[in-house]
Amino acid sequence: TTLADTSETDSLAALLDACGLSNGLASSLAGETSDGLKACLADSGRVALLKRLGERGLSLPERQKLANGLGRLARGQALGGSPTQQPVASTVELSADGSCGGTCGFALYGGEAARSPPPDADAASLLTQGWAATALRQLGDGGERNIDSECGTDTNTDSENPLLRARILAALGSLPAALRCYSAVQGADADTSRAEAQAIEALLSQLDSLPGLFFPRAVARGHSRPLATVDARHPTSTSRPAPFSDGSYAAAPHDPAVKLGYRVWPHPSPRPNAPLLLYFHGNGEVCSDYDAFASRFHRLGAHLMVPDYRGYGWSGGEPGLSSLLADAEPLLDSHTLGAAMQSAGVEPEARPVVLFGRSLGSNVATHLAAIAPRGCFAGLILESGIASASAMLSRGAAGALSLAAAGSAGPATAPLAPGGGGRIGILENELKMREVTIPTLVLHGTADTVVPPEQGKALHAASGAQRRRLLLLPGHGHNDIAFSPRYFPAIGEFLERQVCTPTCYEGRRLPEDSMREM
Repeated sequence: TTLADTSETDSLAALLDACGLSNGLASSLAGETSDGLKACLADSGRVALLKRLGERGLSLPERQKLANGLGRLARGQALGGSPTQQPVASTVELSADGSCGGTCGFALYGGEAARSPPPDADAASLLTQGWAATALRQLGDGGERNIDSECGTDTNTDSENPLLRARILAALGSLPAALRCYSAVQGADADTSRAEAQAIEALLSQLDSLPGLFFPRAVARGHSRPLATVDARHPTSTSRPAPFSDGSYAAAPHDPAVKLGYRVWPHPSPRPNAPLLLYFHGNGEVCSDYDAFASRFHRLGAHLMVPDYRGYGWSGGEPGLSSLLADAEPLLDSHTLGAAMQSAGVEPEARPVVLFGRSLGSNVATHLAAIAPRGCFAGLILESGIASASAMLSRGAAGALSLAAAGSAGPATAPLAPGGGGRIGILENELKMREVTIPTLVLHGTADTVVPPEQGKALHAASGAQRRRLLLLPGHGHNDIAFSPRYFPAIGEFLERQVCTPTCYEGRRLPEDSMREM
């Protein structure tokens, strides 16, 4: 579907269809011109359109759905691209503020020394000092197994201190796992355990009752439809998507009946040890949306795997903050990833796995990077990521979070974990980031009005990685960040110099002047 060179009626129908809305809303869009619709793909344009539609009486859920649809269209235009355009790496140096020139390129990856947890501290002390993931590893969770494997639902447990473990998991935001550990507490701590578990259960209910936070779409397994575009020069609707393999995994052990969908796009001709990008998408998106531009990541030499959240695509269940992080934890098990890769025809040999989180997905990617056993992941990329939802809300940031807060009675602050563990780590990522030591790339648009660029700066500042880079893309917003000519080259540079050996990188190099701002 294209909105270019069509009548006004066809443009409205194409827009509504691409956003998953009924054409019955066309009357609300009466008077909008084709040029106006195209302009709405920018963050500022969408805000203006939604304000006008609100004044015309369009309901909040319909406006939210339209906003997310426009966001998907913007990314389709940005990432669908033309088959002749190759996203390739560049030798240009990128400075800390994202400008070209200078000497502090990716090869150096400068920055202050990473902070370390206090030496010789026990797990309880680590928790109260904000090092929950380190405390979890100290309790013996250093192998490839689910995060709550040490605590069972009966009275038998291998954990020497299930109450402490439950508190650590609560601080990390792994609330279903925390409840499993609370259920294993016996003896003198049983009453305390029950009281804390009841508080966690109440929080779970509160989190999942927040209105307007998720925008799921149901898509059938095997469904393939390239993203629509408003730019006739880049006809993504006629380009053939890369071959893919669909599958599902169980959200075990906390909810084994729920199956979560994913799609894998194997590289058609991978180099040895080609990396896997484990990509957690944004709100309002589903994994099949990435059909139209999986080849862009292939040109960077990488396989691509995009899991869905509950209620998205062909995943079961209903989306909620209580399950957002826990549902991704089975992916810490190499057998789950290995099975997904094998089903796509890729041998699960030792290969670097790079976490990639965009917007809402940044919470999941950061969580896995913080709690994973050492050596599990080779790198972390955060795009338009969230450092602290409570900080965003206290500053009146726009987007779904403020809409949800406006519909709730609670204050714009994150709840505290039991046992002195600080804020519960759901949509609160700064403490987690300081426990991330793998190479990290943070991408953020300076004109992002949904997740302000201060959030990206905070993620970078909090990171415990010695090799980390913040790249601010001037003039780009939440959904058009990939329009920047620096976007794919920066990812390519990161994969080549920080994650892979040169033999696993497939990019060609551009002359420096090709990276200048357009």
